[in-house]
Amino acid sequence: MAKKEQTAGIPAVNKPKNDVLARLYERFGRQRIEGWQQEYAPRKLNVIEVEGKLAVLRPIGVAEIGTYTMMTVNSELGFVKANEFLLSELWLDGDSEIRDNEEYLIAALLQVQNSLELKKSSFYAV
Repeated sequence: MAKKEQTAGIPAVNKPKNDVLARLYERFGRQRIEGWQQEYAPRKLNVIEVEGKLAVLRPIGVAEIGTYTMMTVNSELGFVKANEFLLSELWLDGDSEIRDNEEYLIAALLQVQNSLELKKSSFYAV
């Protein structure tokens, strides 16, 4: 009888097609990831990867957008503090090095703004 092939602790028959999702399952547990996916459905989780380190972020909400906007217009706080706020507010779990190591933090903060641009929209005045 042939053995089921194991890849990264996940049986081949259950391995997700998406490599990032497979790594999330391995790192944080399938049940936990699927729980977050159900909790925030239909919106998707956001994942930031910096040199192999992972951070799982929940989808951004209206409240966070409002606070973020107010922080960006405050010249004393600016974009860096606003992006740090978003990273902190949206963080579900991940490697603490992303928040603790300045090199990783800078890379992550640059990606946080992408959570604001998930849906493209258009505005027309006619």
